[in-house]
Amino acid sequence: MRKFIRRVFHFFLVAGIAMSLLLISYICFDPFVVLKKIYYHSIPIGNPNRDYLSTELFLKNYKTYRFNSFIFGSSRTLAYRIDSWEKYLSKEAKPFKFDAYGETIYGIYTKMKFLDKLNVKMDNALLIFCRNITFQRPHNSDNHLTIKHPATSGESEWMFHWAFFKAYLNPNYFFEFLWHKITGKQKVIDAEMLHLNKMTFDSVRNEMDLKAKENSINLGMNVYYMEKKNLFYKRKGELLDPKSKIRKTQLFMLKEIKRLLEKHNTNYRIVISPLYEQMKFSVEDRRILKQLFGDHIHDFSGKNYFTDDVTHYYEASHYRPMVGDSILSIIYADKK
Repeated sequence: MRKFIRRVFHFFLVAGIAMSLLLISYICFDPFVVLKKIYYHSIPIGNPNRDYLSTELFLKNYKTYRFNSFIFGSSRTLAYRIDSWEKYLSKEAKPFKFDAYGETIYGIYTKMKFLDKLNVKMDNALLIFCRNITFQRPHNSDNHLTIKHPATSGESEWMFHWAFFKAYLNPNYFFEFLWHKITGKQKVIDAEMLHLNKMTFDSVRNEMDLKAKENSINLGMNVYYMEKKNLFYKRKGELLDPKSKIRKTQLFMLKEIKRLLEKHNTNYRIVISPLYEQMKFSVEDRRILKQLFGDHIHDFSGKNYFTDDVTHYYEASHYRPMVGDSILSIIYADKK
């Protein structure tokens, strides 16, 4: 019995020491850059939490720049350049891109509520909705890439940081990170964990830019799309999403978004993204959005000029700024 107790004690002692060392290394290295007030866009290994970065940059820069115009949505907001958007806004507009990876209606709603609570003016807004993600999750995420900043979610900071520590403990990530710290190199174990696309980053207005990728396309378009041909799956033409995703909770958030936009007398547009999949927004969801927002809604889902051309996309998920520029010219046609 004593031998058993001794073994159990030793096990918990070793486990405690190991966990303590992991925790100390996590705090020292800060692998996801969420412990120190350092405004990095890229991190040593993996993708940053774009929601956290966007919120931190807003908090850091707002007193100086007094942003009053916002672009909300997922990483597909890459297609909507601030310089292009400004052409349709007044000279007083001070834009900020308040996006997040995998952004949902919950994220957009909580960000707008956060801005309203701080008495931030919302003179202009561009909201990007996507069929496959916007209405998928009407609550916070527990994934380290998509969990919301506690300042906007109002939820526990401990739970927020626990999500990152759990990701650090993932053996794939931990050994990849350890390899990088020792060698300075990346040994790809899981490509989705690595931030492979190098971006330039505006540390004031929070704009990401894929100039390097755009240059590689422009210098050799045929080569680029030949190398990426496996990413562009064969489509079956336009399909209609048979499943409505706007439920009671999402509808409440949409109504609150409309209330906040009207409260601030916001000049706004809502774009339904032209996704490569060519699936049309569900009839019921479009009806709800049209009933709520009227002519502010602009639906580019399904099969159309933008979605037909493979060269309008970087891969099967993200469309290019050339598409965003064209969409802006359409939805702001009254400003010409």
